[in-house]
Amino acid sequence: MKIIAAILLLSLATVSQAQFFKTLGFKTGITRSYFTWNYKPNSTAPYVGNDKSDKAIGMVFLITGDMVDKKYWGVNLSTGWLQRTGKVEYPSYIQQGNQFPGGEIKYQTSYLTVAPAIKGKLPLGSSVNFYGQLGLRADYMLSHSQNLEYYFNYPPGYIIQNVEDLKKMNYGMALSTGFEKSFRKVIFRIEYSRLINFNKLTDVKGPRLDGLGDAGFFMKINSFTGMYTLNLAFKL
Repeated sequence: MKIIAAILLLSLATVSQAQFFKTLGFKTGITRSYFTWNYKPNSTAPYVGNDKSDKAIGMVFLITGDMVDKKYWGVNLSTGWLQRTGKVEYPSYIQQGNQFPGGEIKYQTSYLTVAPAIKGKLPLGSSVNFYGQLGLRADYMLSHSQNLEYYFNYPPGYIIQNVEDLKKMNYGMALSTGFEKSFRKVIFRIEYSRLINFNKLTDVKGPRLDGLGDAGFFMKINSFTGMYTLNLAFKL
């Protein structure tokens, strides 16, 4: 419900300011993400752990509008909801003579995102453009899967100190490229975006509050996301 309410509020806020936009529409599609974590259990450990999850599919829905829409460049704003999802597959194993099946653990975060961007266009015909754009991002975490704390406990023993170490805000850039086809009243776009983070999902240092790691302990968790979207924009 919080996700639906956030999308509705953003939609109403954007539409109420429609006089500032040349186009207004929506962008929807999928994200393909994975998580990485880098850790050291204590100052005497002879190794630094570097692990990553497998890629998994999430969803994205954005309200988007062009504030400037010239022949060779433009400025736009996108805001809405996106997911980042990863998974860890584990093999079957035998313990005390008993066979346990393998399986998959899936981890997911969802964000409210705002992303202004500058676009450069290369006309390929009277109504077709190839474009690239560079933008900044601010993402606020709306929710995460209940097993996300367990994700930080994989491998066992290297957990975060407390749930507050999971950062609510994520800042970064969005690098995008795509094609757009302009019709009389609408513009259709197909786009790929790479989301680059400035800060990590978790970045904590020891000593651990539970006493299981001295001042040499650290845990860093990051996410990497590609976004594949279709965009329908209406000319105002």
